Amino acid sequence: MRNFLFLAFSLLVKSATAGTCKSVDNCVTFSVGSGTGCAWMCEHCANELGTNNYYFTDGVCSYAPGGCVGNPQVGVDYTCCAGTINKFVKDDIVVFIDNTPNSPSNNPPGFNQWVGGEYKGDPAGTKVDKTDTHLAYKLPEDTTSLLTWYYNWGWYSGQELNGPWKNGDIITLPPVSAN
Repeated sequence: MRNFLFLAFSLLVKSATAGTCKSVDNCVTFSVGSGTGCAWMCEHCANELGTNNYYFTDGVCSYAPGGCVGNPQVGVDYTCCAGTINKFVKDDIVVFIDNTPNSPSNNPPGFNQWVGGEYKGDPAGTKVDKTDTHLAYKLPEDTTSLLTWYYNWGWYSGQELNGPWKNGDIITLPPVSAN
């Protein structure tokens, strides 16, 4: 009886967290509930597909330093499939960030910035020191804009940078006006 209750409870928790789940042709489609993030989704795909070699067809979750990241939405169907398919793998490019306009000599007292990601500190972005003049930054080739934040005794939203960019481009950050 105890094992039956454990199994019933486990299934209840799984269905409440994952919503519906169906498996077809080495792919698993499911939806998530409130509070479910990409860490759980990646673990779920690995377990259901029996491999760590899988991809999300819409790219909702991806690997970054520290684990699986992304922003899944409640009620949306997500599909992960075993293997790799190049059409879902975006090529990365490397651009170089120049913060010369915000160096201490050009824009006293100088401004450190955060470039990229959805929020200051997002692992998808990078910190740019006020003295950086050629900082390498890897981003997906289809990136068309980058958000920025600057430091002035606290972090504040800066100007949005607009691309597109190609491999090797130099992105010169505009001067910060902290008035």
